[in-house]
Amino acid sequence: MGNVIKGQRGCVYCSGRARLAPEAAAAVMRAAGLEPLEPYPGTAFPWKSRCTRCGATVSPRLGSLTGQSRRPGCKPCADRANGVAQRHDEDLAVAEMGEHGFEPQEPYRGVKRPWRCLCHGCGTITSPTFGSILAGQSGCRRCADAAAPPAAAPPHPP
Repeated sequence: MGNVIKGQRGCVYCSGRARLAPEAAAAVMRAAGLEPLEPYPGTAFPWKSRCTRCGATVSPRLGSLTGQSRRPGCKPCADRANGVAQRHDEDLAVAEMGEHGFEPQEPYRGVKRPWRCLCHGCGTITSPTFGSILAGQSGCRRCADAAAPPAAAPPHPP
C-alpha cells in the first residue's frame, strides 16, 4: 500500500502484471459469464469470448475483470442492466412532467428519448427528454427564449 501512496504501481496482482495460467484465466472468464473463444492472450489484451447470458461476442481484457476497475465482461448486458436501473415508472414520470408544466401526448419511452408533450406555459407541442426536465432544463424552447433577457445593445462610440 505504501508503494501505491508514493505513486508507484501496486503489487503484481493488483497492477495486472502477474502471469496467470491459461486455465486460471479461463476460470475467471467463466465466473464473469464469458466463454473464451480463443487461446488466452494475456491480461492486458482483448480476449474474444461469448457471453453465456445473451450470446454476444465480446472482447474484454482479463485485467479489466480482475483489476481495480472490475468492469463487466459483456457490454451489451451491462448496458441493458444500466438502462433498467435508470428506467422510471411511467405514472411517476407523467406526474413529474405535470409538475413541470407539461402534459405528455404519448407513452413514456425512456429518460433519454424525446417525449412529445403539450407545454402549459405557451400551449405548443414540444419534445423534451425526461432526463432534461429532471436536470432542471426548461424543456420548451419557446418558453426558454421568452424568459431569456434581451441581448445587450453594442456600446455607442463617444
